[in-house]
Amino acid sequence: MSEPAAALPPSDRAASPPSRRAGAVVRDAFANIVAQAVMIAALVVATPLLVRVLGPERYGAFNVITVIMAYLANLDLGLARASTKYIPEAMARGAEAEARTVAGMVFAMVAVLATAGSLALAAGAPLLLDAFRMSPALRPEAAGALRVASVAVAGTVMTMPLIGALAGHQRFTLMNSVRVPATVLTALLPLAGVAMGLGLRGILWLLAAKAWVSFVAALILCWRYVPQTRPWFRWDRALARQLMGFGAWTLFLQAGPMLTGSADRLIVGAAVGLTAVTYYGVPQQVTNAIKGVLDGVRAVLFTRFSQLNASDPDHLETLHRRAVECVALGLGLVCFLVAGGAEELIALWMGPGFETSATILKIFTLAAFFFSLSLVTGELLQAAGHIRAVVSVTVFVTALQAVLILAFLPWGLPGAALAAPASQAAGTLLLALLAHRRGLIHLRSFVPARTVACCGALAAAGFAVAGLKPVLRPEPHVLLPMLTIIGVAFGSMAALFGLERDTRAALTASLAPLWPGRR
Repeated sequence: MSEPAAALPPSDRAASPPSRRAGAVVRDAFANIVAQAVMIAALVVATPLLVRVLGPERYGAFNVITVIMAYLANLDLGLARASTKYIPEAMARGAEAEARTVAGMVFAMVAVLATAGSLALAAGAPLLLDAFRMSPALRPEAAGALRVASVAVAGTVMTMPLIGALAGHQRFTLMNSVRVPATVLTALLPLAGVAMGLGLRGILWLLAAKAWVSFVAALILCWRYVPQTRPWFRWDRALARQLMGFGAWTLFLQAGPMLTGSADRLIVGAAVGLTAVTYYGVPQQVTNAIKGVLDGVRAVLFTRFSQLNASDPDHLETLHRRAVECVALGLGLVCFLVAGGAEELIALWMGPGFETSATILKIFTLAAFFFSLSLVTGELLQAAGHIRAVVSVTVFVTALQAVLILAFLPWGLPGAALAAPASQAAGTLLLALLAHRRGLIHLRSFVPARTVACCGALAAAGFAVAGLKPVLRPEPHVLLPMLTIIGVAFGSMAALFGLERDTRAALTASLAPLWPGRR
């Protein structure tokens, strides 16, 4: 399998003035971040109500089913991502016929894969659920819900090449007009189903309807606003091999973070039971949402790295350093807030009985911190054409986390959670070493010293607050506002002293287009 080159953005964007290009990059990233923020808000509202109405075991079953659905969303085998590379490249060459051929081939292949996967899931639902510990009374309901989930999987997978076409043409506003409502409804529809008195199967029918409505909406947007993607069905064997080759590599990259972010729930469900999945999965959903905010920047960051790799590779390390500074300080602040107030946050959010989840939340937040650093370096390596190295590290991290979960599970759910930060830290170190070996960065400047100092100060403050709480016993309505005020103050100081001067200047210049009236 040949290693694909990094995808370059369409030529009209590449030719635009630098200030306009920087503003577009930030606006696109901002739109993606807002989409994830809306999803987090919906998650905060829906999760505690679902747990209380469904009960821990049924909610655990629902959690496992949604994880299975998320895995099967990769049935496109990376072809949707491949379309974001090959369609824009064909259009940049003026080969509109080739672009339409790519769109048609990708859509046809994904349709076959989605249908086959959906039928296989429906037929194998009872056998799949045999791997999990659950009460006999719940098993028939869970099997029926999993069969309905197969309908939702088909709609989700069929939507992906259409979303990929919109992203490939950098029509992020149109893309988010489908993704944002779909993401919010994914969190709110289960709550609506519970309010209507529906069981697991009824809730999954609502999610299936949402998936197919999203498909129709994406199809209409592509057909109307991106006419270059209107397919014709002509089979090109050589082009199909290129698409599947590129898709195979990206499939590993898509599946890796998903496995490290949810496969442990399946292991816990099989080894301990579905009730344990609820107490383990609730804090993980929070940190996965935080990772989703970072994923909102991923595509934009990859585009900018790709541009620099093609036009000005000497500045790749500068952009990498700036991105690492920003995400390290941002996630460091989140780690401080969680370390100081996890117990109070979980108690206010989920109610009594979730004390163990507070400890797990602290551990998973640390894993999200290491994930943020590895994300930036991974995008740098991919843009520089080293996708095979990133895939190798992703496979290693996934395998390491699975082994560590089984090794640490005798220490309870918090012990299993420790596998996440340990494996993510190892992945971050390996990616940094690979980038250094390929001459992309210098290890000494991987994270600037002042950023390390600020993150260290945040960690010390978090430990201090956690140590003082048993002594002072502050009320939650006092502690949480106090932590927020301290966090905002520290964030402002970190922006002034934790970021290097050129990073602050670049960040200010990039954010300026969001407020055109300001100078």
